[in-house]
Amino acid sequence: MVKSLLFVCALQQLTVTPYPAEVGDSVVVQAMAPSGPLAGLPIERELPDGSRVAIGSTGSDGVLRHDVAVAGTHIFRARHGEVALVTPLAVREARPRWPLALACVPLGLALGWRHLRDMRREAAARARLSCTGSGSSGSH
Repeated sequence: MVKSLLFVCALQQLTVTPYPAEVGDSVVVQAMAPSGPLAGLPIERELPDGSRVAIGSTGSDGVLRHDVAVAGTHIFRARHGEVALVTPLAVREARPRWPLALACVPLGLALGWRHLRDMRREAAARARLSCTGSGSSGSH
């Protein structure tokens, strides 16, 4: 009895990706069992304030897509027979990405320019060595 209960609990799973998510992200809730995806499984979400909201049921592939709009810890719950499937999701405030782009794009361009300049200098040095090397060996 204990072994069968352990196997039933351990093998059925509810996963949420991406983890952690940001406000406004679309998350994917996936319900799986040893036999495959759990289709038609009703999923509910517990909000950070403790209230619970039914968000829908999984499709034939065992997947439900849902948008999160509130920061905090969300808990997704489902029930498959006698087994409760529970998984947490941390949702952060959306961070602006443009300040990072303002710093990274010029830095990437500067490093790329330096790399090209170094490659040209190395090619020129190799060309000079090949020219001076062939000319000096023919005069001796």
